[in-house]
Amino acid sequence: MISRRIGMRAWVMASVLAALGLAAACTDTTNVGDNGAGDGGILPGTTEGRCGDGLDENGNGFVDEGCPCTPGETAGCFPGPASARQRGACKDGAMVCPGSGEFSTWGGECHGATLPQDETCNGTDDDCDGAVDEGCACSPAGETRSCGEAEGLSAPCKPGQQTCGEDGSWSDCDGAVLPELEVCGDDIDNDCNGEVDDGCETDAGTGGTGGTGGTGGTGGTGASGGSGGSTGGTGGTSPSNEVCDNGLDDDKNGLIDDD
Repeated sequence: MISRRIGMRAWVMASVLAALGLAAACTDTTNVGDNGAGDGGILPGTTEGRCGDGLDENGNGFVDEGCPCTPGETAGCFPGPASARQRGACKDGAMVCPGSGEFSTWGGECHGATLPQDETCNGTDDDCDGAVDEGCACSPAGETRSCGEAEGLSAPCKPGQQTCGEDGSWSDCDGAVLPELEVCGDDIDNDCNGEVDDGCETDAGTGGTGGTGGTGGTGGTGASGGSGGSTGGTGGTSPSNEVCDNGLDDDKNGLIDDD
C-alpha cells in the first residue's frame, strides 16, 4: 500500500513538472515581418493581425496567404513595403480568391501593383519615399514644374509644384495631394479612386417600429347580455313574435311561450 502511494505521488509530480516545462516552452515567441525583420509581425502559419490588410508582412511575395476568402472575391493588394503603399507612383494591384467552392484562402499573385523603382528625375516619386526627384539637377534657377502623381485620380488628389533652387536642385513638391489608404467614416475619398469609404463596412439601418394594434369594441347589451371581445362583442337580438314550444322568450316580455 505504501509503495503504491509513493508511486502515485511520483506520477503526479512528474505530470506537474511536464506541464510547467510545456508552459515555459510556449512562452518563447518570434517576431517576423517584412523580409524577416522584427517589426511586430506574427508567427508563420497564423493569421491574427494580418488578414485583410492587403500587405505582405512576411516578405514572401504573397499577400494574406492562408487567410479565409470566398472563391471569386477580389481585393486590393500591395506586395511591396508597407511604407510605400499608395505613395508617389506606387499603386495597389488586385488579387482574386482561388477555387470554386464555398470557402477558400488567399495565396495567389497580386496583379497590376506598381512597386518602388529607382528615381529617374521625371517629376514623379518613383521610389515612393515621399520625395520627388531627390538628387536630380535642374536649371535655370527659379524654373517651376508640376510634380506629384495625380493624373487620372479623383479629388482631393492634385499635383503640386517644384521650383529649381539656386543650388541647381529641385525643391520639395509643394501643394501636392497624393492618394492615401482609405480612412473609414471620414466621408473623404482618401485613395482618390472616385469612391468614398470604399471597402468599409456600413451599419445596417434600424427597422421602423410597428404600429399599435386597434382596441376591440365593446359588446352590446341584450336580454341575456352580449359578451365583449377583442374584436367587439356580440349584442342581444331584437324582439320578435313568440314561437311556441321552443323554450325561448322571443318577444322579450319576460314570459316564455306565453302565446
